[in-house]
Amino acid sequence: MVGMECMGGHESVLFLPDVAVNDPDMPFEWMLINWNTMGHAPPGVYTYPHFDFHFYSLDLATRNSIDAGPCALLIDCDDYDVATAPIPPQFIPTDYQSLGAAEVAMGDHLIDLSGHEFTDPGSFDHTWIYGAWDGEIAFYEPMITRQYLLSEPDTCVPLKLPSEWATSGYYPLEYCMRYRPNRDDYTVSMESFVYRAAPGSGDSPSHDD
Repeated sequence: MVGMECMGGHESVLFLPDVAVNDPDMPFEWMLINWNTMGHAPPGVYTYPHFDFHFYSLDLATRNSIDAGPCALLIDCDDYDVATAPIPPQFIPTDYQSLGAAEVAMGDHLIDLSGHEFTDPGSFDHTWIYGAWDGEIAFYEPMITRQYLLSEPDTCVPLKLPSEWATSGYYPLEYCMRYRPNRDDYTVSMESFVYRAAPGSGDSPSHDD
């Protein structure tokens, strides 16, 4: 695990177990967890203390190369152009769109404006973001408030999904948030993985489980 202080919070990089990383059908390689003590933009929507859990398919070296600069959320302007490059619509889930919220050492964020945090201001407790880089989905991201976790949840939420996947592999149908009283801790996970074959690939799972 690699941790560092960041403006207004803290972030940690977590590497997935070798059994997952070495699986040719697993698109996710590592995680970035951010603790935002004061939340973040847009104001009045996500400006509450919360965690961002990024499950990355983009490799860590590329993520680390996304540089700071004067564009958007203080990202290098050339990197901003790469982060916000159009994604073919069949690979974008219904209702998600880019608002240009590309961030240094992260990528762009695709947001569901029909989510309850937008239709009912002040209601943000948890939500789902898709990340983008260079015209592809780069990370899956549940965002969860501290207040919601303290309510000791035990729930799963179905994801809005694209009609097609650019890269073959196993992808989740839902994300889950649980308090475990026997350990006095919390788990945040992606679950109910289903194999998806990229268009025209003819791919199939390399194993049955």
